[in-house]
Amino acid sequence: MKRKVEIVQTDTRIKFIFSFHPTFKPKKLILINDDLCLGVDIERKGTNYSCELSYAWIIQNFSEKINFKIFGEHSIKDPERVLLNLQSTKWTESSKKLSLSDYMYQEAQFSLISTVDKTIYLGKFKEIKFSNFKLITYNNIMLYPYLTLGNNLSMLIQESPKDTSSDVKVNIKVNLKDLVFRRGSIVLDGSIQSYSNKAKNIVVILKGRTTRKVFTTPLKRREVHRKNGNFNYFFKHEIFFSNFDLEEDSYDLFFGFEIDGFRELVERRVGNPGYFVRQKAKVFQIVHDDITFINPYFTFKGKNLSFTVEKVQKNIYEKYQEIKRKKKKESVWLVGEQPFKAQDTGYNFFKYMRENFPEKEVYYVIDFDSVEYQNVKNLGNLVNYRSEEHFEILSKTTHLIASHNPYYLMPLTHPEFQNEINAKKIFIQHGVFGTKNIANIYGKSIDNFNVDMFVVSSEKEKRFATDDLGYRDDEVKITGLSRFDTLFANEVAVKRQILIIPTWRDWLGNYDSFISSDYYKRYKSLLESKILNDLAEENNLEIAFCLHPNMQKFVDAFDLEGIRVISQGEVNVQLLLKESMLMITDYSSVAFDFSFLEKPVIYYQFDTERFLGKYPSHLDINEDLPGDIVRNEDDALDRLALYIENDCKMSLENLEKSRQFLKYKDTNNNKRIKEEIERFETQYHPLDNALKNERGQLVFKKFRKGKYYFPLMKKLYTLMKFLPMNKNRVVFESGLGLQYADGPRYIFEELLKKYPDNEYIWVQNGKIYNLPDNCEVVERLSFKYYYYLATSKYWVNNQNFPFYITRRKAGVYLQTWHGTPLKKMLFDLENIHGRDDGYIERVEQAKNQWSYLLSQSSYATEKFRTAFKYEGEILEEGYPRNDILINEADNKDYISRIKRNLNIPKDKKVILYAPTFRDNAEKKGNKFNMELAIDFDKFMKEVSDEYILLLRVHVLVKQNITLTDSQKSRIIDVSSFSDIQELYLVSDMLITDYSSVFFDYANLNKPIIFYAYDLETYRDELRGFYLDYDQELPGPIVKTEEALYSTIENIEESNKVYVNRYIDFRAKYLPKDDGEATKRVVSELFKF
Repeated sequence: MKRKVEIVQTDTRIKFIFSFHPTFKPKKLILINDDLCLGVDIERKGTNYSCELSYAWIIQNFSEKINFKIFGEHSIKDPERVLLNLQSTKWTESSKKLSLSDYMYQEAQFSLISTVDKTIYLGKFKEIKFSNFKLITYNNIMLYPYLTLGNNLSMLIQESPKDTSSDVKVNIKVNLKDLVFRRGSIVLDGSIQSYSNKAKNIVVILKGRTTRKVFTTPLKRREVHRKNGNFNYFFKHEIFFSNFDLEEDSYDLFFGFEIDGFRELVERRVGNPGYFVRQKAKVFQIVHDDITFINPYFTFKGKNLSFTVEKVQKNIYEKYQEIKRKKKKESVWLVGEQPFKAQDTGYNFFKYMRENFPEKEVYYVIDFDSVEYQNVKNLGNLVNYRSEEHFEILSKTTHLIASHNPYYLMPLTHPEFQNEINAKKIFIQHGVFGTKNIANIYGKSIDNFNVDMFVVSSEKEKRFATDDLGYRDDEVKITGLSRFDTLFANEVAVKRQILIIPTWRDWLGNYDSFISSDYYKRYKSLLESKILNDLAEENNLEIAFCLHPNMQKFVDAFDLEGIRVISQGEVNVQLLLKESMLMITDYSSVAFDFSFLEKPVIYYQFDTERFLGKYPSHLDINEDLPGDIVRNEDDALDRLALYIENDCKMSLENLEKSRQFLKYKDTNNNKRIKEEIERFETQYHPLDNALKNERGQLVFKKFRKGKYYFPLMKKLYTLMKFLPMNKNRVVFESGLGLQYADGPRYIFEELLKKYPDNEYIWVQNGKIYNLPDNCEVVERLSFKYYYYLATSKYWVNNQNFPFYITRRKAGVYLQTWHGTPLKKMLFDLENIHGRDDGYIERVEQAKNQWSYLLSQSSYATEKFRTAFKYEGEILEEGYPRNDILINEADNKDYISRIKRNLNIPKDKKVILYAPTFRDNAEKKGNKFNMELAIDFDKFMKEVSDEYILLLRVHVLVKQNITLTDSQKSRIIDVSSFSDIQELYLVSDMLITDYSSVFFDYANLNKPIIFYAYDLETYRDELRGFYLDYDQELPGPIVKTEEALYSTIENIEESNKVYVNRYIDFRAKYLPKDDGEATKRVVSELFKF
């Protein structure tokens, strides 16, 4: 159909000349984005078609990104073959949104037709002709046409930036096919796809991270072919490192592309080759008067190629080669932080050892030229970093005790050298971790981080280390950090000082990016705030602003009057903590230390999503952090004023949170660390070693996803059922392992109170927050999952375990279920939509394993019997999950805490919108696609701003919710919030459709609106209902969006009509929800 397109750009216009197959007649060129869809006529000229657009017209109508499509008439050779269920939709120029359907009827009736209207993307032509797309600046607006990765035309429109290369998405892909290592050089072999971007010149760039040195050399390459307008190149390039004046640093490898219209080079990282190519990376040397070690490695996330460069004197290294095989002494400890540091946990532990055990051979390694050398100078037993003595001491070291990666204690860090060091590696940490995910830095499976013992400060932190980082229980020791001994020594008087100490942002690499960043602007605005300075002056307070080490090179950007600006290292950070009254930070771990002193912390978090990245925090940010979280400057200053008014006293709630992260509040932390080190013995686990390296991980991942894993697990499960059964162990699962919620949660918490010494297993499928410490967490469908199911007496679930799992005869399986049925289920349905042929058989097998089923009422019991054909025992005791709705409904502090965690302003009313899924919706995997029936912009316009909308989509609905910044001010997506019962408590009304959530919600006597926009279809074609939808529901039924908003605005009047029906509804359907259901279930069922 698509033959050829020629795109011609001038300084004021862009012109398209098309050639199509005779069966397609184009009518309009369509420009479309999220907000608007406009069409421009396509004219026929001979055998071709053309269309012309002025930049002025484009700018007048569009902003941001636009896509291009072509709307036309397609002739059908065989009309009988046209499917008769194609959607009849016409495109018109006034349309605001374009139908996603490709084909559209021209006839009103479903008659056979010879032509259909068709919409196609402008792209993937057999031939695309253009010299090169140009970046155009017109009236200070930048227009940049480009081909997407799918080869379709798009255009970026925005105000003209200073550096276009950093603002424009330029599609260039570097494929590294092979690496060849030679003496002093490396050969890169691969290809480049630059799509529509012709590279006038390509250079190889090495960038030093610390030194900021940049080395460039032209890339040897050749253009091989163009297809569909794309530019493709092959390269085979040798980098001679001896040609560069390399200093010690880490260097990242880039290709730089010179492209028309860009003032700066467009840079792309080089890397991500296959596994076997990555295995070729090996350290090599350049030998002169000293030895330069060049260690190629691939970054963790992007697998991009980088190099570390280290230098050592030739004679020193040769001496080390002679002495390294000498027999070690009984015990030599080498302690340190980083080569230039001596003020944190390494320093504190070393100081303790020198002052209390001077006879022991304990050494500290530091660069004697470092400023912090003065901190340890008088303690003795110091080793100058990378000196001859450093190599000598390391050769006989039995224990490496490090606050950071142990390789910082070694004179060389490349893998070959690390593997020569046969010493126990003890990680004493440099802060309580949890906020930022560190699995890719300190995880057990990380190649360049090898430790034998991992020190933490609490049971909670230990769980992070075992569950998230992969360490065994015996490898993690709860001792407290060494610096806590001085933290809890009460020798420093508290001053009237507010400490502002933010952490760093990895993405701020240079001065320009720092100055233009939201990070800098936010903190500069806060520090210059008149309100802050007035608070300080009126209350006789000093404001201390402590720069993160990575921020110190930008200290000149903070020329602040009346603010004490401090660089870390200039003043001991622990002294600052002890002498300050209150701390403002964002995500820094020093906030934990500050909270341990029982002083208030304000977390100023305005970029949480970007800071955390795609890896989830180890803790629940909103629930666990021991301080008040604010998102903007006004709230930060308001909270500060409140604390100052209250003499900076920490709240009891935050005090309790803080105590979860500290087991020992004393001055014996170093003593415990020493004792644990002395008795620690490394245990050999072959599987650990196999999974430590990338090859082992890849093999296991392939096996885990392969066809043999589940058959093997099924057989092992059958065999493990012959193992002894633990009669005091309970396995819990909720929401297929995605939640800590519902009946399983509340039964678990009651059992913990009543039988704290029993063994409890909680199943998770991904990260679950706020699990109590006294349970073991296992991944769903892992080996441990099958083991614990096979050997535990009690199971508790609100859905089903895999259908092939069979319960032991003496086992007890409590099915709590996840809702009172409104819509018909399973055997009560005439037709089942959206399920495969084996669905009923699988559910039948899973149901046959139940020992008991929980029910909320006689109504629910009756429906369960028929829907599941269940003849087993039913406990009609109410739902444990609803106890909280009875017992905490009037707990203002509890509800306020949930609101704070969700960032809901105190003065706002809350609407919870919780629709169910549609069985006839398109399905991807095990999720349904579903369009929400609420227009967010219309909601904000029609509903008073006194309301906040909480949006909770069903667990079976594929989430694809995008909110604009303005929408986020009044709409919060709570679909991933674990426990919906807590959302019930904070909300003032519920909107649902056919979801069973309204049964539970009715316990609160709050208004319920039933938004049944597709009632007839759902009731008559999809599911049907057990009760009379029109006559029994305890709230108004609305069918249009307009009626919904009108009902919300008049909810008090509307609710009066349903008072009596509400009373009758609760009496019939919620008779057992009295706040005691959990106790009754536990007493009746669990016999230990």
